[in-house]
Amino acid sequence: LSHGGSEPLPPPPAAACVENTRWRRDELLICMLGTGCAVPSKHRAPASIYLHCFAKGGLLLDCGEGTLSQLCALFGHGAAAYAIANLHAILISHHHADHHLGLLTLLAAANSLRPPNAPPLLVVGPRAVGTFLSAYTSLNQSASASAAIPATVAVGSPLNTAEVGDVKS
Repeated sequence: LSHGGSEPLPPPPAAACVENTRWRRDELLICMLGTGCAVPSKHRAPASIYLHCFAKGGLLLDCGEGTLSQLCALFGHGAAAYAIANLHAILISHHHADHHLGLLTLLAAANSLRPPNAPPLLVVGPRAVGTFLSAYTSLNQSASASAAIPATVAVGSPLNTAEVGDVKS
């Protein structure tokens, strides 16, 4: 997933479902990337909702397996890259795998698409998700120094944050 240049990407086009409505491009578009399934497929995906705030960036509610693929299917590769580069935060509702297994691929994509001086992507979720990301980062850093996940993780529930830590070592 790359846009192949240093020029900023254009904003993604509005989804076809809002092209001929009264919505303006500065309002919120709610994209249901996945609503739940046992096995991800072309037609069903684990929990993930992308809140597209157009020029203001985006927010992801849960990040089930296949979230990156669903973003690409919805917006196309170039616009999905723009959406990921302009993502502000990911909120994980609870620690079940179908709500957070897509984090690793999405954060890896964000690492390659976000500008070097961009603030770390905020991931808010239960302590178990922070432990999962920290364990993955420490295991992966032994194999590659560039494998760090560029995210600040706030652990606790999304509505009651207990502490904030940086996943990078």
